[in-house]
Amino acid sequence: GTARMTERGRRIWCMPILSTANRSFVRIMEKLGLEFDPAYVDRLMDVPAPAKTCMLENLHGHADIAAFFAHACELAEANHGWAGYHFATKFAEALRSSRAELRRDFEAARQEYLQAAAGITSSWRNLVRVHGRFATIFASGCLAIRFEALPLTKQELLAAILVCERDHVAFIDQEVRELRLLVTPTTGAPIAVAEGTAPAGAVVPVTTPFDRLRRY
Repeated sequence: GTARMTERGRRIWCMPILSTANRSFVRIMEKLGLEFDPAYVDRLMDVPAPAKTCMLENLHGHADIAAFFAHACELAEANHGWAGYHFATKFAEALRSSRAELRRDFEAARQEYLQAAAGITSSWRNLVRVHGRFATIFASGCLAIRFEALPLTKQELLAAILVCERDHVAFIDQEVRELRLLVTPTTGAPIAVAEGTAPAGAVVPVTTPFDRLRRY
Protein backbone atom coordinates (compact mmCIF):
# COMPACT_ATOMS: atom_id res chain seq x y z
CA GLY A 1 0.00 0.00 0.00
CA THR A 2 1.09 3.59 -0.58
CA ALA A 3 -0.92 5.13 2.30
CA ARG A 4 -2.27 8.17 0.51
CA MET A 5 -4.37 10.65 2.49
CA THR A 6 -7.48 8.97 1.08
CA GLU A 7 -6.41 5.54 2.28
CA ARG A 8 -6.14 4.00 5.71
CA GLY A 9 -3.14 2.01 6.79
CA ARG A 10 0.60 2.50 6.58
CA ARG A 11 3.05 2.17 3.80
CA ILE A 12 4.71 -1.15 4.58
CA TRP A 13 7.16 -1.58 1.74
CA CYS A 14 8.85 0.21 -1.12
CA MET A 15 10.80 -1.38 -3.95
CA PRO A 16 12.10 0.12 -7.19
CA ILE A 17 11.70 -2.08 -10.25
CA LEU A 18 14.31 -2.26 -12.98
CA SER A 19 13.05 -3.38 -16.36
CA THR A 20 15.24 -4.48 -19.27
CA ALA A 21 12.32 -5.43 -21.49
CA ASN A 22 12.70 -4.69 -25.19
CA ARG A 23 9.70 -2.36 -24.95
CA SER A 24 9.17 0.28 -22.30
CA PHE A 25 6.45 -0.11 -19.69
CA VAL A 26 4.32 2.56 -21.38
CA ARG A 27 4.62 0.96 -24.81
CA ILE A 28 3.69 -2.47 -23.42
CA MET A 29 0.55 -1.12 -21.71
CA GLU A 30 -0.45 0.85 -24.78
CA LYS A 31 -0.01 -2.18 -27.05
CA LEU A 32 -2.14 -4.33 -24.73
CA GLY A 33 -4.82 -1.66 -24.79
CA LEU A 34 -5.02 -1.63 -21.00
CA GLU A 35 -5.77 1.39 -18.87
CA PHE A 36 -2.92 2.39 -16.62
CA ASP A 37 -2.02 5.16 -14.23
CA PRO A 38 0.74 7.40 -15.62
CA ALA A 39 1.98 7.79 -12.06
CA TYR A 40 3.41 4.29 -12.31
CA VAL A 41 5.83 5.44 -14.99
CA ASP A 42 8.10 7.18 -12.49
CA ARG A 43 8.03 4.12 -10.21
CA LEU A 44 9.42 1.76 -12.80
CA MET A 45 12.84 2.50 -14.27
CA ASP A 46 13.29 1.27 -17.80
CA VAL A 47 16.87 0.37 -18.71
CA PRO A 48 17.26 1.30 -22.39
CA ALA A 49 19.12 -0.84 -24.89
CA PRO A 50 22.86 -0.08 -25.05
CA ALA A 51 24.25 2.07 -27.84
CA LYS A 52 26.59 -0.77 -28.82
CA THR A 53 25.96 -4.48 -29.27
CA CYS A 54 25.79 -5.42 -25.58
CA MET A 55 25.90 -4.14 -22.02
CA LEU A 56 29.39 -5.56 -21.43
CA GLU A 57 32.20 -3.03 -21.59
CA ASN A 58 34.95 -5.62 -22.01
CA LEU A 59 34.86 -9.08 -23.60
CA HIS A 60 38.28 -9.89 -22.12
CA GLY A 61 39.88 -10.99 -25.36
CA HIS A 62 36.97 -13.06 -26.67
CA ALA A 63 35.93 -12.68 -30.29
CA ASP A 64 32.26 -12.00 -29.61
CA ILE A 65 29.53 -12.13 -26.98
CA ALA A 66 28.78 -15.80 -27.59
CA ALA A 67 32.40 -16.79 -26.94
CA PHE A 68 32.54 -14.71 -23.77
CA PHE A 69 29.24 -16.17 -22.58
CA ALA A 70 30.44 -19.74 -23.15
CA HIS A 71 33.63 -19.04 -21.20
CA ALA A 72 31.68 -17.42 -18.34
CA CYS A 73 29.41 -20.47 -18.13
CA GLU A 74 32.43 -22.78 -17.92
CA LEU A 75 33.91 -20.68 -15.12
CA ALA A 76 30.62 -20.69 -13.21
CA GLU A 77 30.22 -24.44 -13.56
CA ALA A 78 33.79 -25.11 -12.42
CA ASN A 79 33.83 -22.66 -9.51
CA HIS A 80 30.25 -22.25 -8.30
CA GLY A 81 30.12 -22.48 -4.51
CA TRP A 82 33.89 -22.66 -4.12
CA ALA A 83 34.24 -19.61 -1.89
CA GLY A 84 31.66 -20.77 0.64
CA TYR A 85 33.02 -24.32 0.82
CA HIS A 86 36.60 -23.06 1.11
CA PHE A 87 35.66 -20.61 3.88
CA ALA A 88 33.72 -23.25 5.84
CA THR A 89 36.61 -25.73 5.56
CA LYS A 90 39.22 -23.22 6.72
CA PHE A 91 36.97 -21.98 9.50
CA ALA A 92 36.43 -25.50 10.85
CA GLU A 93 40.18 -26.15 10.75
CA ALA A 94 40.90 -22.93 12.63
CA LEU A 95 38.32 -23.79 15.28
CA ARG A 96 40.01 -27.13 15.90
CA SER A 97 43.59 -25.87 15.89
CA SER A 98 43.45 -22.34 17.33
CA ARG A 99 40.02 -21.50 18.70
CA ALA A 100 41.33 -18.98 21.26
CA GLU A 101 43.33 -17.11 18.62
CA LEU A 102 40.38 -17.11 16.24
CA ARG A 103 38.09 -15.67 18.91
CA ARG A 104 40.64 -13.01 19.82
CA ASP A 105 41.11 -11.92 16.20
CA PHE A 106 37.35 -11.90 15.60
CA GLU A 107 36.67 -9.69 18.60
CA ALA A 108 39.56 -7.40 17.66
CA ALA A 109 38.05 -6.94 14.19
CA ARG A 110 34.65 -6.15 15.70
CA GLN A 111 36.19 -3.51 17.96
CA GLU A 112 38.06 -2.02 15.00
CA TYR A 113 34.79 -1.63 13.13
CA LEU A 114 32.93 -0.20 16.14
CA GLN A 115 35.57 2.48 16.49
CA ALA A 116 35.40 3.31 12.80
CA ALA A 117 31.58 3.48 12.87
CA ALA A 118 31.36 5.65 15.97
CA GLY A 119 30.71 8.72 13.83
CA ILE A 120 27.56 7.23 12.28
CA THR A 121 24.62 8.57 14.26
CA SER A 122 20.84 8.69 14.05
CA SER A 123 18.48 11.51 14.90
CA TRP A 124 16.07 9.28 16.81
CA ARG A 125 17.49 5.89 17.77
CA ASN A 126 20.39 4.26 19.55
CA LEU A 127 22.62 2.48 17.02
CA VAL A 128 24.43 0.11 19.40
CA ARG A 129 22.77 -2.99 17.94
CA VAL A 130 23.09 -1.74 14.37
CA HIS A 131 26.81 -1.08 14.84
CA GLY A 132 27.17 -4.53 16.38
CA ARG A 133 25.56 -6.30 13.44
CA PHE A 134 27.73 -4.56 10.88
CA ALA A 135 30.78 -5.18 13.09
CA THR A 136 30.07 -8.92 12.96
CA ILE A 137 29.81 -8.75 9.16
CA PHE A 138 33.16 -6.96 9.02
CA ALA A 139 34.81 -9.47 11.35
CA SER A 140 33.48 -12.36 9.25
CA GLY A 141 34.81 -10.68 6.12
CA CYS A 142 38.21 -10.32 7.78
CA LEU A 143 38.23 -14.07 8.36
CA ALA A 144 37.33 -14.62 4.71
CA ILE A 145 40.30 -12.45 3.71
CA ARG A 146 42.54 -14.39 6.08
CA PHE A 147 41.36 -17.67 4.56
CA GLU A 148 41.90 -16.27 1.03
CA ALA A 149 38.23 -16.62 0.15
CA LEU A 150 37.59 -12.89 -0.35
CA PRO A 151 39.80 -10.94 -2.80
CA LEU A 152 39.76 -7.65 -0.88
CA THR A 153 42.05 -5.84 1.50
CA LYS A 154 40.93 -5.15 5.04
CA GLN A 155 40.77 -1.43 4.28
CA GLU A 156 38.57 -1.99 1.21
CA LEU A 157 36.22 -4.19 3.21
CA LEU A 158 35.97 -1.66 6.03
CA ALA A 159 35.21 1.19 3.63
CA ALA A 160 32.53 -0.83 1.82
CA ILE A 161 30.70 -1.91 4.98
CA LEU A 162 30.81 1.60 6.44
CA VAL A 163 29.11 2.85 3.28
CA CYS A 164 26.42 0.18 3.70
CA GLU A 165 25.73 1.16 7.30
CA ARG A 166 25.66 4.89 6.56
CA ASP A 167 23.18 4.34 3.72
CA HIS A 168 21.04 2.04 5.88
CA VAL A 169 20.85 4.50 8.76
CA ALA A 170 20.16 7.44 6.45
CA PHE A 171 17.40 5.53 4.63
CA ILE A 172 15.61 4.55 7.84
CA ASP A 173 15.92 8.08 9.24
CA GLN A 174 14.38 9.46 6.06
CA GLU A 175 11.52 6.96 6.23
CA VAL A 176 10.80 7.93 9.83
CA ARG A 177 10.84 11.64 8.99
CA GLU A 178 8.37 11.14 6.14
CA LEU A 179 5.87 9.05 8.09
CA ARG A 180 3.69 10.84 10.62
CA LEU A 181 0.93 8.97 12.43
CA LEU A 182 -2.15 11.20 12.51
CA VAL A 183 -5.77 10.79 13.59
CA THR A 184 -8.78 12.05 11.64
CA PRO A 185 -11.05 14.09 13.94
CA THR A 186 -14.22 12.38 12.65
CA THR A 187 -13.40 8.70 12.96
CA GLY A 188 -10.26 8.64 15.04
CA ALA A 189 -8.81 6.14 12.57
CA PRO A 190 -5.02 6.26 12.25
CA ILE A 191 -3.59 7.12 8.84
CA ALA A 192 -0.03 7.65 7.64
CA VAL A 193 0.78 10.70 5.53
CA ALA A 194 3.93 12.33 4.29
CA GLU A 195 5.43 15.05 6.43
CA GLY A 196 3.84 18.45 5.84
CA THR A 197 0.73 17.05 4.10
CA ALA A 198 -1.64 16.50 7.00
CA PRO A 199 -5.34 16.81 6.09
CA ALA A 200 -7.19 19.82 7.45
CA GLY A 201 -8.27 19.31 11.04
CA ALA A 202 -6.00 16.34 11.67
CA VAL A 203 -4.38 16.21 15.08
CA VAL A 204 -1.30 14.46 16.32
CA PRO A 205 -2.28 11.85 18.94
CA VAL A 206 -0.81 11.78 22.40
CA THR A 207 2.38 9.77 22.19
CA THR A 208 2.42 6.72 24.43
CA PRO A 209 4.94 3.88 24.55
CA PHE A 210 2.46 1.75 22.58
CA ASP A 211 2.07 4.49 19.95
CA ARG A 212 5.83 4.60 19.55
CA LEU A 213 6.03 0.81 19.34
CA ARG A 214 3.25 0.66 16.72
CA ARG A 215 4.89 3.41 14.69
CA TYR A 216 8.25 1.61 14.83
